[in-house]
Amino acid sequence: MSNSHLPRSAFLRGAAAIMPLSLATAPWGLLAGSMAIEANLTPLQGQGLSSIVFAGAAQLVAIGMLKAGRESFRSC
Repeated sequence: MSNSHLPRSAFLRGAAAIMPLSLATAPWGLLAGSMAIEANLTPLQGQGLSSIVFAGAAQLVAIGMLKAGRESFRSC
């Protein structure tokens, strides 16, 4: 194998190795994204929350708290 094919080969092996993890995280992303949309977060806010809060259920709780806080301001 020549050196020019080594980076491509390494990339493809890495992509194949991470595929099971990607399949497992896709439903979580859909769940967190749909909750962010329901809480009227912008796409940037939803992605920012996902990048800052890296603790699974805590992300869903944070979105729920944001949604509850916004609804309490509407009732006033």
